[in-house]
Amino acid sequence: MQVKIRLAVILMTCGFISGGCTSRIIKEGFYGATGSSGHYILLAGDKEQYRALPSSHGAVQMGSIKNMIGDACPPQFLQYLLERIPEELQEEDKNEENDTRKKPFLRGPANKKLLITGTIIHYDEGKLLDKIVGPMEEAICRLQIRDAQTNTLYAEANFVSRAKSSVRKGPKELAEGIGKAIKKLLKPKDEDENNK
Repeated sequence: MQVKIRLAVILMTCGFISGGCTSRIIKEGFYGATGSSGHYILLAGDKEQYRALPSSHGAVQMGSIKNMIGDACPPQFLQYLLERIPEELQEEDKNEENDTRKKPFLRGPANKKLLITGTIIHYDEGKLLDKIVGPMEEAICRLQIRDAQTNTLYAEANFVSRAKSSVRKGPKELAEGIGKAIKKLLKPKDEDENNK
């Protein structure tokens, strides 16, 4: 009887381990393909106003972004933020699901610019246990989106970037996630349910 119990415990343990490994491989493939994710927590702003910005503005100007957490944030992250946010907001989107033609995300006049400023408030490269169970790096920036000419504040939010791949990680990947989160906030149609 004790042998059967021991055998059952061994088989259950092997099943959990192999199931966990399979799950980890699938997740790693998914996160390796999609890269970092981005979402936002809105602090201030009128949805009708900031969702209209892609059609009224045609460019992005990066203002001052301060590091409020000192050495916890690698200096490369700030450099990548200043590059990656404008790149993400200039990338083209498909017109419709079945349409392969692309249109720019910011479609307004080129002289109408969005000004993005703010602070880095969190950066976590992941702890050893996280790396064993499953990698996760995270960065949070509190950013304001304004009109560059009038300084009108359209939105303020905490933008969260997460990288869950052991391959696609680091400051550049997290900066890309912040750009994705800003783009998600500004998307003209209501996509709050996809803000995950």
